[in-house]
Amino acid sequence: MKKIFKISSLILLSLTTSNMALATQRGIYGDLGLGLGFGPSNTIVKSDYFINSDGTLSANTSDLYTLNTRGVTTGFVNLGYNFIPYFGAEVDVTYWGKQNLTSFVSSLTTQSGEWDGNLQSYSYGLNGVGYLPLDDKINLFAKLGFAMLNSKLTVNDPTGSIFFNPGSYRMTSNEPSLVYGAGALYQINKYLAGELEWKGLNRFSDSRISNINYNLISIALRFTFK
Repeated sequence: MKKIFKISSLILLSLTTSNMALATQRGIYGDLGLGLGFGPSNTIVKSDYFINSDGTLSANTSDLYTLNTRGVTTGFVNLGYNFIPYFGAEVDVTYWGKQNLTSFVSSLTTQSGEWDGNLQSYSYGLNGVGYLPLDDKINLFAKLGFAMLNSKLTVNDPTGSIFFNPGSYRMTSNEPSLVYGAGALYQINKYLAGELEWKGLNRFSDSRISNINYNLISIALRFTFK
């Protein structure tokens, strides 16, 4: 009886270990994902922060731009390493999308004539990732990290309807941000997994372009290098 119990225990341990190894692949991995992003509904900037292609700026006013937030295209690339079955770290580069400007309000100028513009952002940083294996195929995860968010606001104003002088104006900011997310991995085989993820980003400061935060929902493929 003891011999049977010992053999059964070894078999169970072997199966459990193999399932864990399949569900939580250790080692180096790479993620490639595409998704839909939801950015800020508006942003406020100081007009004297803009770089004007013609070299002349309007007065020092606070300008409010309303943005299109409906499901813009996003994407990301991760390169990570799982140290143990329950924890890893990754370098994360994310493109948070391009939002078109839809309206403009200022205390000194009125919206008239032809103009257009957009807000684009990408980030690069480091995340810690925790895993919760459910079975030999499905793995839940959560992540928390730090990133630098690079944003660029561009306004093309050929008739001077926004700024006092016609031109193409742009403003950039590079600010530290908090990144967080959660999702699930489905292990297709020991090298390849499918991934469903939600990820968010909030900046720590609003020094140049205010009110920037992002969320995205994505699908991805993960390849584990052996």
